[in-house]
Amino acid sequence: MVLARRQSPDGTEIWLNWAVWSLVEKCYVGYVQATITIYNSAMLGYVFFPNFWGKGYALEAVKCMINYLVKTYQNLDFRADVDVENHRSITLLHNLGFVRATFIQNIESNQDEFNHEVQYRCA
Repeated sequence: MVLARRQSPDGTEIWLNWAVWSLVEKCYVGYVQATITIYNSAMLGYVFFPNFWGKGYALEAVKCMINYLVKTYQNLDFRADVDVENHRSITLLHNLGFVRATFIQNIESNQDEFNHEVQYRCA
């Protein structure tokens, strides 16, 4: 994985992004992200390209990211917001020990539609 690190203009967040390269596939398969806040919260995000779904790349990469964050930062509260219809992502989070915390109704999407999300947490 390749790391890029930046800070928000107001200094309240650290933005970490990793591009995920597969040695087997010999190409990028997706990316993972974390936003660390001044409140010791780590908002996680990840995107993997559809032709690499179900091959374990997301689980391995998110696990590596969490391990890095645990070693680098102290006492983080891990969070991830997921669309209620994204069953693959929900399964991934459950496999990593996350639990459902908060239901968020009517989140506006890119298509001017409204979706429902669930926040998952893991300390």
